[in-house]
Amino acid sequence: MNILFTIRYFYPFVGGTEKQALTLASSFVKKGMQVKIITSRFERKWQKREIIDDVEIVRLCSPRVKVLGACIFLACLAGYLIRHRNHYSLIHTFQVGYTSSLSIVTAILLRKPSLLKLASSGRGGDIRRAQRTLWGKVFLYVAKKASRIIIVSRTVEEELLAEAVDHARLCRISNGVDVHGYHRGGEKSQARKELGIPDKKTILYTGRLAPEKGVDFLVRSFSRVKQSLNCQLVIIADGPQKKYIVRVIDRFAVSDAVLLMPAVDDVASYLKAADLFILPSRFEGLSNALLEAMACSLPIISTRVGGSIDIIKDGMNGLLVDSESDEQLVDAIVRVMSDPQLASSLGENARKSIEAHHDMDSIADKYREVYNSLV
Repeated sequence: MNILFTIRYFYPFVGGTEKQALTLASSFVKKGMQVKIITSRFERKWQKREIIDDVEIVRLCSPRVKVLGACIFLACLAGYLIRHRNHYSLIHTFQVGYTSSLSIVTAILLRKPSLLKLASSGRGGDIRRAQRTLWGKVFLYVAKKASRIIIVSRTVEEELLAEAVDHARLCRISNGVDVHGYHRGGEKSQARKELGIPDKKTILYTGRLAPEKGVDFLVRSFSRVKQSLNCQLVIIADGPQKKYIVRVIDRFAVSDAVLLMPAVDDVASYLKAADLFILPSRFEGLSNALLEAMACSLPIISTRVGGSIDIIKDGMNGLLVDSESDEQLVDAIVRVMSDPQLASSLGENARKSIEAHHDMDSIADKYREVYNSLV
């Protein structure tokens, strides 16, 4: 079976969608499937073709010129899909937008199946974002024509059903994580020493610095936690809100206890050095960072958003709090950081949840079943 992934942004851009696409494609290759990822080439220095994690990446011309660059990319993508129509069995595309719309329309014209994966729900999710503009509504109309639509959470499903999408087109498949690449670390003090960060109780956030991620909410709550607990907050992230988050850290006078560090490739080493992971998002799909932290047996606190409410059983494998509720988040942090037995229990159960439901090897098998039903 030959599968073609089409995705507008990909490496060296790294986000949740990009990471899931690569991890999934790599799992397919290990299972003997043929997978190729078609994406944009924004910079001339980027290779037109390269292999990442055993997956072939093809980058098509996409100049950094608004509208014109997108049009050139779409023309190149259409040409590629038509020229190579005999070399792939199915088009797997991502998110509601012009790339997925062209991929789905082309698949229909070529009488090939298409599969669309949606990233998130809520105000910044695929559905509501598309509803705000005329072009978005067009893209959403086309998205409904995909042979199958992959949803990662109950909230995404509810939004699609509200759009009168045929339920038979929907498939619920969670995001996955390489359970062998993430596991419980050894001595945390030693791990912190190796990373060059202060050796004290550590709360960790990894992801992006964007409004929907709620990092300002986390810093605000941490300023109250710091008054009673000797701990530090390590934020490993980049994004458009970086300068704003720096100002928030200064405003709440916690610069001595907050380490704001750029995104790194080796997140696992920081997860092994942490005592608690927090996902403070205002809206979300199913966070890769959350799954990775759970795979490392870390106790988790997450806001009640997106896929988090599907995979976290409050008090069993993590704690759930309301978004923007400083009181709830502060209380949850103090509970976990003050009770080693609770922290250990939450972490162990989190790892078991990942092994049972989010092992990428099993997730890849579920996709393969869907592919087989379509091809």
